[in-house]
Amino acid sequence: ATSTLASHAPQAVGRALAVDFMRPRDRPATVEYCSLGDGSVNNAHFLAAANLAEYVAHRGGDCGVVFGIADNDSCISLPGHGWLPKFLEQRLGGAAIFRCDGTD
Repeated sequence: ATSTLASHAPQAVGRALAVDFMRPRDRPATVEYCSLGDGSVNNAHFLAAANLAEYVAHRGGDCGVVFGIADNDSCISLPGHGWLPKFLEQRLGGAAIFRCDGTD
């Protein structure tokens, strides 16, 4: 368990990246899942993890990680205003972004 905001995000990317270094016949079909809140996306831990995942993909590597971000509009530093979708599209423009509202 971690206590620092989003400090588990780099660990998830590291575990996902480790699979890319295994021999092809030993690679499991895995995806790392990292759940965090909307306030965490402005944290350096999350931004570093997202940057590394993007860089690995850019260099042709595999980095199977999914960031599940809960947007409860309660981020202390940026409350309301619907900022999260716009931020993610600008910041993670090359990544696939999926949305759900709990009824999907």
